Amino acid sequence: MLDRTVQPTLKNIDKINFYEPQKLQLNNSIPFFLMQAKPQSLVRLQVVFSAGTSTHTCSLIPSLAIEMLKEGTQNKTNKVLIEAFDLWGAYLDIEINQEKACLVIHVLEIHLAKILPLVYEILTQSVFPEKSFNTLLSNKKEIYILNQEKIKNKANHIFSSTIFKNTPYASNYTLETFSTVTLEEVKTYSQQFHQLSNAFIAVAGGLHNPLELINNYLGNIQSDFKYSSTEIVLSNKEATIYEPIKDSTQTALEIGKFTINRKHEDYHKLAIGNILFGGYFGSRLMSNIREDKGYTYGVYSYLTSIGGVSLLKIATEVGSVQKEDAIKEIYKELDLLKNELVSIDELKLVCNYILGSLLKNVEGNFEAMDLFLSLYYKGNDYTYYDKYIATLNTITPQDLIPIYQKYLNTTNLLNVSVG
Repeated sequence: MLDRTVQPTLKNIDKINFYEPQKLQLNNSIPFFLMQAKPQSLVRLQVVFSAGTSTHTCSLIPSLAIEMLKEGTQNKTNKVLIEAFDLWGAYLDIEINQEKACLVIHVLEIHLAKILPLVYEILTQSVFPEKSFNTLLSNKKEIYILNQEKIKNKANHIFSSTIFKNTPYASNYTLETFSTVTLEEVKTYSQQFHQLSNAFIAVAGGLHNPLELINNYLGNIQSDFKYSSTEIVLSNKEATIYEPIKDSTQTALEIGKFTINRKHEDYHKLAIGNILFGGYFGSRLMSNIREDKGYTYGVYSYLTSIGGVSLLKIATEVGSVQKEDAIKEIYKELDLLKNELVSIDELKLVCNYILGSLLKNVEGNFEAMDLFLSLYYKGNDYTYYDKYIATLNTITPQDLIPIYQKYLNTTNLLNVSVG
């Protein structure tokens, strides 16, 4: 019997044996990844297109196009499609970011054969009904208007539009765009970018290899388009932008810049340094601006890979009267980290937090597939995490000083405040 009065022995995590998917192909040469590391009756099927919002001069069009796929086929209306998925306890979802667009289906393995004909219809026979398009466009317009009333979203829009200016990653549509975009534009985009040749398929879960079953429905779809992205040069836009909002008692802050990508030799140290600075609840920013000063409910620093670089961004909402003080405290924490060694205990706490977070990626098939895809999208392999874990176990406070001085400094920052 477990003696709960005795503390378990603490062990260092020197290596995590991450689950890797089987890398297969359909009959039509479409890449097919299968993750069945643990027995699981629920299956997640993803059809991932290289059709993110950055693939069109108007980022609204890819977003509309991926959602219109499920609005009806030659044989089924949207209502009939939804009822067909519901009949077998399946759920169809849509995901899109700047680089990828994805159909996501969750279904019990025993019903996968019932769902695949519906997926085939969606991929090959979508009809883009005008009534559904108008409803979707109207809904998106209302959401856009509501979002623009929120200072957090307005700050994010200004930040993104500025730092990604003149690149496909910019927020490049306005309220007027909803009046000019046409169904024909959306349909033409989809007919090109939602070809299966411009996608891969990822399946996580299940007890049996579904390759033959999926081949029966999707392996004979023939297409030849494959999007090839050009290298996009992203450069920092140092500036301070303030947009006042009448009668607003809150101010949203977004501060950031581009920095090194995941393949750089210093990236793992930068990732650790950023989490210590503002990447988790016990960070320097949270301890100062939330716990000590009480300016906000939350303040975080994010490090996100995009294109060939990473975007470092600090985001928070504070009382309008505390705006300038909050900015000063953010810069103060950056300056302190450049010049003063963090304690060994603080650094160890952060490293253990990160290692614990990484362990979640071996909890199940979905998490394991998500980890693999995060590597696959950026051209990394599992050695990326082997090196990360090695760095977590060997990094010292002395190692962080040059990282903060070189990358997490106050130069070249875009500073946006709204409120």
